[in-house]
Amino acid sequence: MNKVEYYFYAVIFIIKQFKIKKMKQITGIDLSKLQNPEFLQFNRNALKIVFDNNKTILKVVAEYDALEKLTNDIAALFKTDTGSDITDELVTLDIRRDDAVTGIGFYLDALSRHNDAAIRANANLLVQEIRLYGTGIARLSYQNETATITSIVDKFNNDTTLKAAVTALPLLTDWVTELKTANNLFDTKYVARAVEQGAASPDTIRAKRLEAMQAYYDLRDMINGYATTTKGAVPYPATINSINALIDDYNTVINQRAALAAKARTGDKPVADN
Repeated sequence: MNKVEYYFYAVIFIIKQFKIKKMKQITGIDLSKLQNPEFLQFNRNALKIVFDNNKTILKVVAEYDALEKLTNDIAALFKTDTGSDITDELVTLDIRRDDAVTGIGFYLDALSRHNDAAIRANANLLVQEIRLYGTGIARLSYQNETATITSIVDKFNNDTTLKAAVTALPLLTDWVTELKTANNLFDTKYVARAVEQGAASPDTIRAKRLEAMQAYYDLRDMINGYATTTKGAVPYPATINSINALIDDYNTVINQRAALAAKARTGDKPVADN
């Protein structure tokens, strides 16, 4: 047997011995073309498929956990981007402080007509102080109302004459305490919302998406790799088939959107004369 024949039969032997064949793999998808809600749901669905097929047996625990964490991070950012729970709390607290500042105004106005001269004088003193800040405090913008109420409360609590007037009027100390509490709570929540909105900026979400895309591709590559080295042992085929079915659905969405966009662009062009 010459050298050429030897190598020929050696290759044939290897092919027959190992019966090399390409195992079914997870197909491709361009995740960058998915919109934020679609991207989030795709990752959730892919994670569920892997979880249901046992991430430990699939040997992708680290990759699964990395993608799951990033998916949860994006979900939190996306929730903030579309509407923070803090916003509802702000509305409630704003109403609470509006009621307090309006209530104090009505209360002092009533006491300014009291038949007791001392009560009437103290009430008028405080009414005049509040009027320095203008009318319609409850209708000011969030930031202006916060600053105005803070200034009024500070004056009532720290100016000796005004503090004495507040103390002399029945129940007014409780009103002022309520106003201060509601205003401080509002300000705390307002700052928290600003922090949330800063965290959920488009740049932050975009960066997280890039991380999650890479995490998904890492997970995909590990599953594909193990499917090949184990020659399609259970549960790789079922996992791959399920993820591919998922990808087919999302690729259809991507292709339909691209087709609609192309049609819209074509529709904008004038038809050439023949």
